Amino acid sequence: MSSIINIPAGGRTTSANPVVLGGVGLHSGKDATVRVMPGKSGLRVADGGTFIALRDVAVARTPRCTRLELPSGRRIDMVEHLFAALRIAGITDADMEFDGDEVPVLDGSSAVWLEAFAKAGARGLDGSIECLLVVKPTSFETGPSRFTAMPGQFSLDCTIDFPNAHIGRQSVRVDERSLVSLATARTFVLEHEIALLKANNLALGGSLDNAVVIGEAGPLNPGGFRVDLECARHKALDFVGDLMVVGVPVIGRFEVFAPGHSANNAFVHQLLSSGALRRVSILEGNPVFLAA
Repeated sequence: MSSIINIPAGGRTTSANPVVLGGVGLHSGKDATVRVMPGKSGLRVADGGTFIALRDVAVARTPRCTRLELPSGRRIDMVEHLFAALRIAGITDADMEFDGDEVPVLDGSSAVWLEAFAKAGARGLDGSIECLLVVKPTSFETGPSRFTAMPGQFSLDCTIDFPNAHIGRQSVRVDERSLVSLATARTFVLEHEIALLKANNLALGGSLDNAVVIGEAGPLNPGGFRVDLECARHKALDFVGDLMVVGVPVIGRFEVFAPGHSANNAFVHQLLSSGALRRVSILEGNPVFLAA
């Protein structure tokens, strides 16, 4: 028996026009600007006047965000919401420049990026699309976090469990067609954690404009949660962004429990080193056949 894997629709795609967004960094509290420009050499990041393939950039497993460590020694924090937006928008080729050491948090989700990509328009590129396919089941655990990857069409089952009555245990499931349902879910924090975060020079730019703050009585934000299961949706969004540090879509069936940035990136390292992934390069519309 064999299975047929369909690569995400759309083929190779870049933005038709540059996208430039600026704002405050969630953790640094400093202003930053990111330029996402049309490209034709995959996903690349600028470093010292040259562009480097994203898959060749080191990633630090930080607990409250995902950090790129560039060859020059420069570090860029909080890349996950931008990378998730690239995956959801189907952008396979882009050159990214960062002014500052952190991607601006914007509204705490990927929605503003997606709106900007839609306004910029899309342009198809000739050639094949590259993906990494999960070709054998793999499991990974670290602390309370558990991950499973299996061959198949892309899907993500994400479960979280927080000792807060307004979060509790939540589960969401998305596939290729419903990935966009994660986009508006905002980053969140428990109110009692804020003092410790700021004492460690984190969340210095945080506010009710860019994060959901959840206290004993519920969200402090006017209007409360934006969408149902917003916390689980945001953790799933973060996972999607953290998978994209490899520079191309990773296709498989994923089940994750209690994900976090450090755990997510340890799982990605496990995937890359375990032989569970196969790199494929195919033309749009041509399915990939995998032996059972």
